[in-house]
Amino acid sequence: MSKKQIKEILPPDLRAHFRAQWEAHPFTLKLRKPRKTKLGDFRHDPATGEYQITLNQDMPPPLFCLTYLHEYAHLLVQVKYGRTVDPHGKEWKKEFAKLISEVKAHDLFSPAQKKALEKIQFNPPASLSSKVALYKTFLPPLGENEILVGSVKEGAEFNFEARSFKLLKRIRTRALCKEINTGKRYYFPYSMRVVLA
Repeated sequence: MSKKQIKEILPPDLRAHFRAQWEAHPFTLKLRKPRKTKLGDFRHDPATGEYQITLNQDMPPPLFCLTYLHEYAHLLVQVKYGRTVDPHGKEWKKEFAKLISEVKAHDLFSPAQKKALEKIQFNPPASLSSKVALYKTFLPPLGENEILVGSVKEGAEFNFEARSFKLLKRIRTRALCKEINTGKRYYFPYSMRVVLA
């Protein structure tokens, strides 16, 4: 990932803030093409001890920042506790809450986003998309007829990539859906953009 890419996403003071985090605990940061099932991830290679964070490159800056902090909190938990704690347990929540507190007043965030950060700061969800109303504040506006899977009611039908689905059941951060033509079942993250049938 190039410095130019980061300059296009984050203002200088936040770049310096994140640079200091990297200097404290070096890691490889990679930007990825948009992934439908996740915004970012964290990996630790036990063999080399190296850390890696990947982020989708198409995210708006506020969501990019928040997703980065989510993954960096995983890195901090790995450094302090190894694999002895739950990935999104109290240790992760504590680290993520602290990271949010350091940036939540930044002008990068709109008033609505700052309010959303206040709501989740002390009990951050494992997936922001599980809190649909909050998640929407970090997304670009939905297109005409678009809706997030998290807003689709059980039993309702929707279209995705020229295929029709029916939402069967909500399961924590995902929805169990059935493709109408084939009967095959799929899990859709609540953050997926679809069109109501």
